[in-house]
Amino acid sequence: MGWVLGVVVAFGPGLTARAQGTPPSWLGPGIDPAVGRIGIDVTVTDASGHAVTDLTPKDFTLLDNGQPSKLVSFENGGTPADAPLGIVLVIDGADVTRDNLAQAQEAVEGYLRRDGGRLAFATTVYRVTSEGLFATATSSDGNALAEQLGRHGHLRSVWRPLIPTASQSLHPDHIDLLPAEGAQRSVMRDAGMPVAMKALGAVAIEQRRSPGRKLLFWIGPGWHVDNSHAKGYFQTIVEFSTRLREARVEVSVAVPWQPPGETAALQADADRLSMLDPTLLKEMLPGVKTEQDEKWGNLALQVLALHSGGELLAGVNDFGRGAKEIATLIDRKIDQGRQFYRLTFDPPPTGLVDEYRDLKVKVDRPDLVAHTTAGYYNEPVFYDDLAPYFKRVTVAEIEQTLKRGGTDRELAAALTGLESTERVSSARLEAWLNRTRGQRTREALTVLADRSAFLDPPEDDLDPKPAPDEAARKAMLEKAADYLVSEIPRLPNFYANRITTQYGEPVPPEGQTWKAAQPDRRLHLERTTRARVFFEDHKEVVDHEAVKAEEGPIKEKLTTSGTFGPILLLAMKRSSEPGSTIQWSHWEKGATGPVAVFRFNVAPELKGFEVGFCCLALDDRMVPYERDASFRGEVAIDPPTGHILRLMVRAKLEPRLPLQGSGIVVEYGPVSMGGVTYFCPIKSISMSRQRRLWEISEWGMTFRLYGPFKEILNDIRFANYHLFRSESHMLPDYIPVQEKQ
Repeated sequence: MGWVLGVVVAFGPGLTARAQGTPPSWLGPGIDPAVGRIGIDVTVTDASGHAVTDLTPKDFTLLDNGQPSKLVSFENGGTPADAPLGIVLVIDGADVTRDNLAQAQEAVEGYLRRDGGRLAFATTVYRVTSEGLFATATSSDGNALAEQLGRHGHLRSVWRPLIPTASQSLHPDHIDLLPAEGAQRSVMRDAGMPVAMKALGAVAIEQRRSPGRKLLFWIGPGWHVDNSHAKGYFQTIVEFSTRLREARVEVSVAVPWQPPGETAALQADADRLSMLDPTLLKEMLPGVKTEQDEKWGNLALQVLALHSGGELLAGVNDFGRGAKEIATLIDRKIDQGRQFYRLTFDPPPTGLVDEYRDLKVKVDRPDLVAHTTAGYYNEPVFYDDLAPYFKRVTVAEIEQTLKRGGTDRELAAALTGLESTERVSSARLEAWLNRTRGQRTREALTVLADRSAFLDPPEDDLDPKPAPDEAARKAMLEKAADYLVSEIPRLPNFYANRITTQYGEPVPPEGQTWKAAQPDRRLHLERTTRARVFFEDHKEVVDHEAVKAEEGPIKEKLTTSGTFGPILLLAMKRSSEPGSTIQWSHWEKGATGPVAVFRFNVAPELKGFEVGFCCLALDDRMVPYERDASFRGEVAIDPPTGHILRLMVRAKLEPRLPLQGSGIVVEYGPVSMGGVTYFCPIKSISMSRQRRLWEISEWGMTFRLYGPFKEILNDIRFANYHLFRSESHMLPDYIPVQEKQ
């Protein structure tokens, strides 16, 4: 019949629904949709240091804070011939002599030009100096990379040190992200941070934007650490641990020269060191659980490298390796690291921000050793915060609240703290609104009722009529199907006014962390939009030129389409297909008699309910999240006519997605057009619960990640239905424009 069988529920600024039938492309490179799931790369070696590649999930035991943790996924990620691996070389010239910098560059160029410049893996070279952080292109052509290094002006500038101005400090060569509409923003402290330390963070952020595992080789001693780093750097420690893990970067360190005076310093002065001796290194290695556990050496390059799963290629304080030896050490590490296992697991829910958890991977063979990240910081945001926030009440208790009365402000404050455990019908809501004059109270009642639209009705709204037998149920469903097949195709071309009132959670307060739910989760009025919707040739079109919005400070918006018929056809068609179920539920009291309610559950492989929001946490572009989902719901039918009076549809979404809830309720009623009565949408409620988009600025970089969930709710009313014909009509308040002579 050429019908569009689908409804689109989309969230975001300016997001237009894609055509049904277009393959979804909701997942961008480097972005794991399983928000909060922890992934680690594990290399397993035997007593000779050779990688072991034939292990299975049964061979591994993952200990999270000493307790076995269930693996969600297991992947043998590397083979000798083909591995998703990237190589990163960092030349450290930030706090060394010119001769030392030349030595480091010589070691890297020698490595790149070996074997005719043919590199086994795509490689990126960074150089950090007092002038800033610079990078080559990413290539497997070692000769081309060496040529770029030899011509400093040909390197890409990642950032330069801060330049003070009269009003602010600038990174002149760093092009920041264009702020995403609706995204929250946090700026992390990095003032006074050593340039080389800041460079490692910036490299982690850049590599976080690319998929796959990366082996990073830092050629140089790193930065000095001293007693000035003793306290106040806990968040920096957390950030390095988290961003290196997210980027799948494993750091190894090699020093191709003997730093002047460093050996003496190791023996006599622990106040200012770049490389730690074995005793100090052992003291600094345990994971930092709280700010009180901070030690001045926790941010040493060696410590960060070992925590990431890397190693000290030249050994502790084994300086002065030549260029050939450095290349050999890198080759050995790549041979190990190219063959790895990828493990993912779900961390336990926590109410603590930055909860450090120790990780250990054991292999069921005593002669094998597993190398991986030492731990991670667990966050409340990894799960949706489902702790009770609202007081849960029945419809009868809401009635009692209204009877107690109070000022508009007092009553609204009482209602916004409530959550109904039963559905508030539209008729009941209208009765409440008719006896309420205060605007705040009316908004609070609307939110309270709309949030309950997906719940079961209270006992008082049920009709005690006995349940119908199987034959009567079948007859009612067949009558509804006949109505859809015969009546919806006969709908004329028409237009109607649509008033959309959007409610959402408030903007997080200044200083709010992305790591936990915000304190205020009450829904507030965000915007009201008036538009004219046309239904022409069975297609739903919004006259965007006629859209009038009463904007608030919120730029995000929730939009829906498909309410004029397609969603009905979709629900009835999918619920009747093999693998799906549609079952009798109950009778409800209706305006003209009992209403029959059926519940349906669509088979997982059957899709059609398209949901999404804007946008994925990609740094380089704004990409809408889109998903073609299976669904469940219920349908309310008028038994004598087969008219569908109410339809509820909820997407079936797997855990860990950045979208955890999406649904729509449409109520239909009689509408007269041209002397004929049709059943058309009267009211619609749509909801979405999805991650906030958060932007973090640190280390001279800006990147995006997912913050806590937020809820957004639309109350949509349709009115003023008119037939849409080709003839002209003079509209009220219409003033014809005189043609120019």
